[in-house]
Amino acid sequence: MFSITSLKGYLPATLLSIGLLSAQSSHAAVLDFSSLSTGSNVGASFAIPDAIVTPLEGTLYRYGGVTDKICSLNATAFRCEADLEIDFIPDVYDVSVTFGTFNPGDYVDLMVYGAGGALLDTLAIVGNAVVDLSGYGLISSLFFDDSSTGAGYTYEAITYEVAPAVPLPAGLPLLLTGMAAFAGLRRSKRAA
Repeated sequence: MFSITSLKGYLPATLLSIGLLSAQSSHAAVLDFSSLSTGSNVGASFAIPDAIVTPLEGTLYRYGGVTDKICSLNATAFRCEADLEIDFIPDVYDVSVTFGTFNPGDYVDLMVYGAGGALLDTLAIVGNAVVDLSGYGLISSLFFDDSSTGAGYTYEAITYEVAPAVPLPAGLPLLLTGMAAFAGLRRSKRAA
C-alpha cells in the first residue's frame, strides 16, 4: 500500500515524462515562395524552405504582393493549367491547400502521397476550396493533375506542420516513470 509520502517520489518522474512529451513539438508553417521572382519563373524545379516545387509542362508563376500564391502556367498559353508537384522535405502532416480563382471548366485531381511515396488518395477539385488533408497522417508529396479548360487554379496558403525529426518512442515516458518509481522504492527500503 502506498502512502502520500511514497507518492512524492513519483512526482519528479511524472514531471520529467510530461516535459519529454512536450519537447516533441513541431512548427506550423506556410509554403513561402518569396525567394522566387514575381511573375514567371522558368526552371525544372525550385527549392524553397521545406519543399521542392516542380512545374510540369510549363513555368511556375508567383503573384506579386503575396508570398504564398502560385500557379503552374502551361507552355502554350498564359493560363494556370499545367501540372504541379510539391515534394516536402521532411515529411509533413496537417496539410491544407487553398484553391482559388476558379473559372468554369477548371478541374484538378489532387493526389496525396504518404511516406515512402505510397498514393494515399486522389481528390477531385472543382471550385474554390480549402482542402484539409489532416486526416492522411504523414504526407511526402502532393501532385496537382490539372485538366482545366478555363483559366486554371491558383494554389494559395499551403499550410502544414513539419514532422519531428526524431520521434519520441511512445513507451519512453512510461519506462522512465517506472525506473524512477523503482529507484524511489529502493531508496525508501534502504532508509527503513
